[in-house]
Amino acid sequence: MPDIRTPQQTRSIEKKDRIIKAGFELFCEQGYYRTTTTQICRRAGISTGALYSYFKDKKDIFIAAFTDFLEGEYFNRLLAALSDFSEQFSIDSFLDECVHVLTEIYLNSYAALTELANMQLEDQKIMDKFSRFEDIFMAAVVDALAAHSIKTDNLPEKYYLVYILIETLAQEKLFHNHNTVDYETLKAEAYRIIKGYLLLEQG
Repeated sequence: MPDIRTPQQTRSIEKKDRIIKAGFELFCEQGYYRTTTTQICRRAGISTGALYSYFKDKKDIFIAAFTDFLEGEYFNRLLAALSDFSEQFSIDSFLDECVHVLTEIYLNSYAALTELANMQLEDQKIMDKFSRFEDIFMAAVVDALAAHSIKTDNLPEKYYLVYILIETLAQEKLFHNHNTVDYETLKAEAYRIIKGYLLLEQG
């Protein structure tokens, strides 16, 4: 196997990017185990030898593909929206934005996130690499809350519990998983719990 190299020239960078893009598409379409490096090469339009000059194995491509996805412009743009309040801040509007952000992520990337979640359960290396997905989102929310004077002890730990409620709202809004649950009532109850919890020490 040739040494793994970091591309420097534009043509080489573009070739590596094609491999990452092809791998990401195939992982989302048919899963990690059903995807082969031969399929990735075919879709990327490159030779097997070229693939192994940039990546040591399929797992290496998987990690690169999902790192690119999680740290990409789209995801960062969604996170930036959490702190972009031109109007007067309110906890309700902030929570609305949190739900909206997660809904948009699931709507556009559900297959990708499902595949990543599956692989995290099966591979410790991948779990270690991507366990920060929720941490990235939660850290952005905690920073935004602190910037708007929502200050309480153990805010990161408290927001972890809040995140679970927000994630539940986003998934229910998008997928309507429970016929017996009215979304607007669920949202009102969740917001009541969250505000009582986060604002308890605000007076």
